[in-house]
Amino acid sequence: MTGELDTREVLESDESGFGRKPRLHRAAVRRWEKRYNKDQDRREARLGSTDRIAGYELVEWLGDGAWGAIYRAHQLSLDRPVVLKVMRPEIAEDETRKAAILAEARRVARVAHTHLVCGLDVGEVDGRPYFAMEAAEGRTVEDHLKDHGRLPERQTLRVGAKIARALHATHAGLLVHRGVRLRSLLITNQGVPKLTDLGPASLESARDLADEGHASTAWYVSPEIVRGETSGDPASDLYALGACLFHMLAGVPPFDGDTPEAVREKHVMSPPPSLRALVPSISEATDAILKRCLAKRASDRYLNGKELADALEAAATTQARTAPVAQAPAAPVTGGGSRRATKGQAPVTRRQRRRRRR
Repeated sequence: MTGELDTREVLESDESGFGRKPRLHRAAVRRWEKRYNKDQDRREARLGSTDRIAGYELVEWLGDGAWGAIYRAHQLSLDRPVVLKVMRPEIAEDETRKAAILAEARRVARVAHTHLVCGLDVGEVDGRPYFAMEAAEGRTVEDHLKDHGRLPERQTLRVGAKIARALHATHAGLLVHRGVRLRSLLITNQGVPKLTDLGPASLESARDLADEGHASTAWYVSPEIVRGETSGDPASDLYALGACLFHMLAGVPPFDGDTPEAVREKHVMSPPPSLRALVPSISEATDAILKRCLAKRASDRYLNGKELADALEAAATTQARTAPVAQAPAAPVTGGGSRRATKGQAPVTRRQRRRRRR
């Protein structure tokens, strides 16, 4: 909300002749003033009055993340769009947490993969760290699922394989994502699947992410995280990806309930559901892959993202081979009695055949 409103002037001009209206108007003005002041405080807390940070020009505020404000920005030196995350002042005052976030950001910036939204730069402004990331435009799988329902099997397998390889690169860089979910799977405007949300926010425990109050926050959390055995590790990331793929194929998550606590209990106690029981057209190979991804014990799952990607690609290839082949349309026939022409020849009509006989 922009602009300023002189509430005293408005109230004085509306005091007479309107019965109850001045009181209603005064309440509306107070609500407006409260919202405006709150937004103003948040703007000042984010950056103050500057619109540039160490070679970046801020274009648009996108929202607030786990540890700071998120901006669409322009990197001046390379003339390219980026996403810029700037740490909140209260977090920057905690030197221990600030150091951990900076170290994590530098590790993220060293990991590069085609199907990963990569980190580009790390720095500080006025004692507040910032983190620049690749700007990828597109739609999340979560949005696609809401608008169009479950995805085709072969497309899901291919997307899953690419995300699994991005996770393998992440784990090879000694990083754990901890937040793999449908909203972190992006399909760019060019049709390229990318894993997003890898960054310093991944230091937050996946268990904390599953305690946000809605059952959906616990849809993709692994049993070992629920049991408190880990705050997140590569096996938990692969479990979360398996739960995402199940959701994409079935249209519903593998485990659901009225509360996060109910969903977490099912992740620990209930056996992996059968995808074919919900969608009979799903192949047995795909069903087996997802059952292994959702195994209760981490040792029963795939060893790493590469092994999972290989399995998904093999299943997608089998799907392509066994898919029914569309019949080619028959060549058009002209004239009531004309015979089909051979390649490179025009059809022969009855009149032409009669002339040849003469």
